[in-house]
Amino acid sequence: MNGEIENGGVHQFLWNSSGDFAEEAKQHLAEIRALGALGVLRKAGAVFPRGVISRDQTKRQRAIEKHQKRGAKRSTDLWTTLNREYRHASSELHERLYERVRGHQEEFPDPDDEPARRQSLRP
Repeated sequence: MNGEIENGGVHQFLWNSSGDFAEEAKQHLAEIRALGALGVLRKAGAVFPRGVISRDQTKRQRAIEKHQKRGAKRSTDLWTTLNREYRHASSELHERLYERVRGHQEEFPDPDDEPARRQSLRP
């Protein structure tokens, strides 16, 4: 999610196949308390029926196109606003991700740890 948004904005994240996981991303953002980024995805949900971002890329793209046809200026303004809000929220997101990794180091083995590497390479 972060890579797509940083590269091309919230619109790109939702337009591309990465958006298949937008609802899961919202759940994980809530879990780690990255409330700024979560708020951005919730606001983006306004483009979609019942505020739920479809897992189906074609359905998402249709909803985005429909939103744009209803008001091109308003749609452009929405994406610009969401991108700006995400830029402000990204530092909080990175802090929360760092806290998550630091607090759950057992889930993130050191790649330089030879026994862990051999274990992960087993079929």
